[in-house]
Amino acid sequence: MNLFYIIIFLAISIPLILKNKKWGLIISMLLLFIPWGFQYQLTQDWDVYVIRWMHVNFNERIELDGGEDRKLEALYVFILKACKPLSFYGFLILSAIFELYILYIFIKKYVSPDYYWVVIYILMMKVEFGLLLIDTNRQSLSVFFLMLGMYIILNTQFPKSDYLKPFLLYIIGFTIILLSPRIHGTAALSFLIIPFYIYAKHVKNANRFILFVIFNFLFVLRYYVDAKQYQFGISLFMDSINIEGVDFFERYLDGLDNSVDKSSYNVIIEASIMNLSIYYYNKLPTAHRIFALMWFTSFVLDGFLIGSLGRIRMYFYIYFLFLIPKLMEYTYESFSEKNAVVRSIWALVLVYFLLSFIKQMTNDTEGYFYYRWSNFTTIFSAPEWI
Repeated sequence: MNLFYIIIFLAISIPLILKNKKWGLIISMLLLFIPWGFQYQLTQDWDVYVIRWMHVNFNERIELDGGEDRKLEALYVFILKACKPLSFYGFLILSAIFELYILYIFIKKYVSPDYYWVVIYILMMKVEFGLLLIDTNRQSLSVFFLMLGMYIILNTQFPKSDYLKPFLLYIIGFTIILLSPRIHGTAALSFLIIPFYIYAKHVKNANRFILFVIFNFLFVLRYYVDAKQYQFGISLFMDSINIEGVDFFERYLDGLDNSVDKSSYNVIIEASIMNLSIYYYNKLPTAHRIFALMWFTSFVLDGFLIGSLGRIRMYFYIYFLFLIPKLMEYTYESFSEKNAVVRSIWALVLVYFLLSFIKQMTNDTEGYFYYRWSNFTTIFSAPEWI
């Protein structure tokens, strides 16, 4: 069996089987570090990232991104230059350490130990999570950078006295969030986390009916709105933000349409999960309420942002990983752990994710970003160290 599939199997199984869940999660992260940090020429944009590295660190005048010699985001350039002594492969390894560490602290903080394996399962079985994060190194750094800012904000408590330290932590957290577009311009919309945070933090008993109407209305609307009508408006808005690197959104606008697959089982499953989240919304802890609002936004945007522009969603839908285990926990409590129907429904959802993974890993048309993982190779097989 291919090493990649063995790693995935073990990474999912060990947190499930091992009695010491903390060590199970640590071992799982170490296993995922192999494909995350050591993969060689398996990602779609491998050559692009090598070109950017050479361009920034060795001043090689090579056109970026298929002939468009656009300016890279300032913070990303700084990171590449800071990692120059480590080499390009060292940069990939350091990126993997940072990203998996952020993932680890989120799982430890926001997921019950019995459900650690569920997070790893979804991460690796839904290719738009783990494999896409590995594939899009620059954007992934931006995603996890933003998650770090969110983690700082969510875990900063104001005591009865001495407000200075928590206030400074708040400033650091929000600064990190606002700096994330300096790594990848698609993070420009991630500022939405701020109103979501305020709403989830201060509205203790939200009107679930209003949430149901808003998000289901937007969900249904995506089937009837011609997205081309607001392309120009989006372009003007992105330009008005005036963040370095954001202007490249215009070249993604051709992918913006409303050609949603109305028969998709994935849509049915995720719409059901969205409404289940709304049902339990007031019971959720503050952090999970924010995760829910972020993921709801991602889900409704899915119908409007097609193709490359859909990568904006990555900053929102990653929180699905931490929301699902909490929903599983609540449904088991509500209907008793021995309720065969509830357990069967969740089992079918997870099986669907597995079947989707198999389909995308074996279909050259639909899964051409991912099927190459079937021939897993590492940086240690590279002809030279760059």
